[in-house]
Amino acid sequence: ITRLGSYRWAVWAGWTLSMIGSIALSILDLDTPTPIQATIFVCLGAGNGVLLMGLTMAVQASVRKSDAAHAANMYTFLRTLGFSFGLLVGAVIVRNLLNQRAQQLGLSISVDSGIESLIADIKRMEDGPEKQQLRKAFLWALRRLFVFIASLSGINLICSAWIRHETM
Repeated sequence: ITRLGSYRWAVWAGWTLSMIGSIALSILDLDTPTPIQATIFVCLGAGNGVLLMGLTMAVQASVRKSDAAHAANMYTFLRTLGFSFGLLVGAVIVRNLLNQRAQQLGLSISVDSGIESLIADIKRMEDGPEKQQLRKAFLWALRRLFVFIASLSGINLICSAWIRHETM
């Protein structure tokens, strides 16, 4: 970014890679090979990493030099707050979708005690049709979450087209 003197390409590349990675996560299956999973996670991680630096530079470049440190601190605070809300919203989405899918399949589970405890319960279960149905229900919920995340990335990519170019 510093060498090119531009940050917009990083924002656009970051949102694009994040969107592609999220879409790829939504098509994972229970038996997807590890190398494919690793490639998807690298794509998603690269997108988020480039985006992290691109947005930091965009915030600093868009204010007066005397306000750059305050802008960077505010961006960091809001990003951390956004991560917290994003985690909460994601967990609620997965919980509600998992409850919905379990009802559709006639499974008697409760996600009210937390997704983590359900995962531990599924791991402890003996292999059988119920365990397989629970794993598929969990995958179904996660796929919908990743489609939601990909949609948000796409919206952010479109909105980032209006980022002004500022000299660094």
